Amino acid sequence: MARLGVITGLLSERDCLAVFAAADRPPTRCAGIGAAAARKASSALIAEGCTALLSLGMAGGLDPDLKAGDVVIARRIVGADGRSFATEETWRKSLLEVVAGDRVSIAPIADSESVVTSVEAKQELRRRTGAAVVDMESMGVAEVAAEASVPFLALRAVADSAECALPAWLLRGVGADGGLRPLAVAGGLLSRPWTWPVVAGLARDSRRARAGLRRVAMLSGPAFGLR
Repeated sequence: MARLGVITGLLSERDCLAVFAAADRPPTRCAGIGAAAARKASSALIAEGCTALLSLGMAGGLDPDLKAGDVVIARRIVGADGRSFATEETWRKSLLEVVAGDRVSIAPIADSESVVTSVEAKQELRRRTGAAVVDMESMGVAEVAAEASVPFLALRAVADSAECALPAWLLRGVGADGGLRPLAVAGGLLSRPWTWPVVAGLARDSRRARAGLRRVAMLSGPAFGLR
């Protein structure tokens, strides 16, 4: 059986695997934000003997029908440069079998080099790629998986829906290690108090996204449908 390695961008995403007993959790690396960091983490897992890679975490919604907490299993990862990496078909079908009907769908995922903050930018990315959600790490994982000729899958939960705009300053609230920087968030809120309702809504929706990831993890088990 293949040995699964999991890559997340945020510590809070990695913590979703706490639904499993420590001894049962797959090898996991929290890469931090971006494709370069994800490539480094993925290569480390391959070097440790992992023979399949899963990109796990939250994503920005592009499909207006998706709500916070909905989960997308990637059919493929679509890059801004036109490149496309397909996920492993047998694996994604196996995963869908055990979680079908539980707010989970299969669709393309778009790659972005920066966080997509505006509704207009989300609409344009949706039009250009046909993707349901967007993230910044799955492309890096896909590249390493292709180079190593190992199965690859991405599993992403919607944290901000297609009609939700993100305050650009909020990005400073995430550190390079994927951890939250509470003082940066607090400082931003103090200087921009009118953004409190938006940030509170995003915090709520992020919790829903992580709940979606935990739900899929509990249904699928530590192998996430990999056989």
